[in-house]
Amino acid sequence: MNRNKKRWLAIALITATVLITGGVLGFAPLFEVRTQSSATRSFTIDQSMARVRKIFTRTNAAKKIIAGANAKLLDQEWLNMDFEIQQPIFSQDWSLNGDGQLTVETNDSYLGQHKMVLDQTLSISPERLHVTNQLASNGPAGQVNASNPVVAYDSMMGLTPDEQGQAKFETSLDLEIVTTAGLFTKSIVADEIRQAAGRSLKKQEAAIRDAVSEHDGQLIVIPDAIRGLFGGGKSGKD
Repeated sequence: MNRNKKRWLAIALITATVLITGGVLGFAPLFEVRTQSSATRSFTIDQSMARVRKIFTRTNAAKKIIAGANAKLLDQEWLNMDFEIQQPIFSQDWSLNGDGQLTVETNDSYLGQHKMVLDQTLSISPERLHVTNQLASNGPAGQVNASNPVVAYDSMMGLTPDEQGQAKFETSLDLEIVTTAGLFTKSIVADEIRQAAGRSLKKQEAAIRDAVSEHDGQLIVIPDAIRGLFGGGKSGKD
């Protein structure tokens, strides 16, 4: 076999190998990847716990915090609210407890855009704010949507005063995500999912700090509904 024939044969073999390999990879089966991700995070903000509690209860801070975690608050409905206050009327011994549902839309570069309905519990007192969110459904009308990769979601945010009365946050997040990946990318995808909860809580902390800092310099924390009537504005600090 002369040199030209050997060269053309080599080119033909390489081309065939590329085509066959490309075809195999292009039609390679996808495997289910079911992975859990859990994380906790603690941090303190240099503001009094009472002031931060007022920011959370009087403003749309929750919407901004959700947005900071690559999601959008579509709807919030309170199903049950229970307010208790002891005598005398100006006593600091009061509590507010409620149950409701949140509808959020995720917009994550990795998981994509999906809607989720979360069951929410809320407990507020002068020295404590505690919120939990659990997945009720990941589809419309309380249905489970198989195309939504988030099949379990359980989060908690707690706010209490530290020894100096500053706002101390304790947060946690447990996720279970189901997706698909190729044979050679399964482990990479699983590792990315395992880090998802930690990344989410880090973004949540940044969003909380931003929401609180927006009210720096205000004498009192005015409810957004009232502040909007007068065009906002800042003055002093409580």
